[in-house]
Amino acid sequence: MLQDALREMIRAYRQQKKEILIPLIRSKRTPQAAICCLVLASAILAATCERHNSPIAYNPNVTYYWSQFQIQEKARPLAAVFPWPVLEKNPALIAAKTFTIGVYDVLQSISSEDSWARMGKMTAEELKAFVRDRANELAEQILLLDEANRIKLVPSGGLVGTPDYARGLMRYRSMTAAEAVTQKISDYWAKIRPDFPVSWEEMKEIHDKRVYARVRYIVQDARPGKTQEENAAIRRRIEEVRARAVAGEDFAELARKYSSFRPETGGLELEYGRVSLGPTVDKVVFGFPVGAISEIFERAGTIGFLKVEERFGDQRSIDEQVEDLKGIVQNIKFADFQRAHVEELKKKSRVRTKDPWKD
Repeated sequence: MLQDALREMIRAYRQQKKEILIPLIRSKRTPQAAICCLVLASAILAATCERHNSPIAYNPNVTYYWSQFQIQEKARPLAAVFPWPVLEKNPALIAAKTFTIGVYDVLQSISSEDSWARMGKMTAEELKAFVRDRANELAEQILLLDEANRIKLVPSGGLVGTPDYARGLMRYRSMTAAEAVTQKISDYWAKIRPDFPVSWEEMKEIHDKRVYARVRYIVQDARPGKTQEENAAIRRRIEEVRARAVAGEDFAELARKYSSFRPETGGLELEYGRVSLGPTVDKVVFGFPVGAISEIFERAGTIGFLKVEERFGDQRSIDEQVEDLKGIVQNIKFADFQRAHVEELKKKSRVRTKDPWKD
């Protein structure tokens, strides 16, 4: 009751009507102490309302997963880079003819709790780079959806006919809707993908560059869902096991005892290709000498190290893998086509990147 009354007083006072607050202050029946308390309470409530209830303009081009209050709470660990007064203004990271994407929009689009946990561990520069990259991803998604809608793309797959799919650019609130957008973009790429010719020389170039490695891993789970103490204990254990491996203990036996990755085979990964586990592991696999013990690395919720036992080229002939090599060349060409197409869309829409920390 008191809170409702105070809200009404603030509303009336802000509208310059003053029907409630001023008569109470002027009344001879109102004690001075009560007047002071009333004014103080009004100021506190006004600040509270301003912080939690003043709506931030909604961006219809971005999937919002959280309430404003939830974003405030989630952003507390990031306050050094994103204090609430900055987020509340939603400073632009991307500006185009038909849309803008701000810092607040980017944080609203991050649905994964794992991503929020990783953000909390980033340095200021890493966090800024992460947010800029995410803003660029959102801009590309908007442009591609716009094009899909422009050519009146007919959806495919299990989501055909769903309202979320058909609307395209909308305020998505469920992962199903977000997946529908992803599928629509995939359908768009499939529709405009050219048929890339592939020469024998191009297949041979890929064949000759292919490198494989026999690798043994010792890794353990260290996911954001674990406590800091649990992850710290896991890292200490991995450091101890690595020290034993460097000292000369049998790597395969250590992997059987301590690795969550293929312990039954001593952590062995046969014919590791350059893109098997992503750039983090590729750099380790192909950047260390054969027989050396790598440094400890983290990837996809795991922490560990590895040993490269040998590297070798592709043992199969080109004739034995024509379709495979042809597909690789076509995918490389398609990736180049996608980048060029997105850049052209950005140029047409006059997409510009902005730095809210400088602008």
